[in-house]
Formats: sequence, C-alpha cells, structure tokens
Amino acid sequence: MVSSGTLAVGVAYLGFAVAPSLLVACAAALVGGCGNGVQWAPLVSAVQRLTPASLHGRVMGALESIGALAPALGLSLGGALVVLSSPRVAFLVVGLGATLTTIGFLRLPLGAESSATVAATDALGAEAATERHAVPRTAAAGDSRR
Repeated sequence: MVSSGTLAVGVAYLGFAVAPSLLVACAAALVGGCGNGVQWAPLVSAVQRLTPASLHGRVMGALESIGALAPALGLSLGGALVVLSSPRVAFLVVGLGATLTTIGFLRLPLGAESSATVAATDALGAEAATERHAVPRTAAAGDSRR
C-alpha cells in the first residue's frame, strides 16, 4: 500500500509536468490525492509491527519528525528548482524521483531481513525481557515485602 501510494503521487507529479490543460492537471491531482491518502496509515502500521514494543515511542517520534521536516525541505528545494528552471521542470524532477524510487523499492524482496537487523532486534528484545523480569532494587536486603 505504501509503494502504490507513493507511485500514485509520483505519477501525479508527472501529470502536472505534462498537463496541457487544467482538467488534466485536476485528474492528476485526484490520482495523487488518492495515493497520498493510502500512504501514511500502512507506513505507521508497518513501523509498529516491525519495531520492538520497547522502542515504539522512539521510532514513532523519529518517523513523525521526518514527516514534519520533509515538507520544509521539499518546499525549499522545490522553490529553488522553480527559480532556476520552471514549475513543469520541478514537477518532472519530483515525479521521476518518486516514481523511480518506488520502482526500486518494489524490486526489493518482501520479508527479507538482513542478519544485522535480526541480530539487533533479538538483542533489543532480550534487553527488554531482562528489564521486565529484573528484581527491583528498591527493597532493602532482608526485606520480605517484595
């Protein structure tokens, strides 16, 4: 779902770059809007599913931070590209970037995890399990009120 949404957004940008009329640009916007609508929820779901529970807050904080930073960078870089060329060229560059990146991601095998990812996840899971089962150190020695 994430890839199909990103591909739809990329195709919409390409549509903006070549649109001969407002009607064609509106049709491209509809495609991009649908793609944008199906991107975020599956991404958040995948991140939560693939992240150990003890790291959900940190990883989701990083994801939300990137999501907030991306428009600022995109508007700045896109504005510079428009100044140096034209709006059509800017849409063409962004559309090609999104479309080619999505095609590249689609070529990756699903479910393939590197041994480093598996080892890191296992280590974090073991660390979290150890923390859950550790005896609290607040009780004084010989205190039977644990």
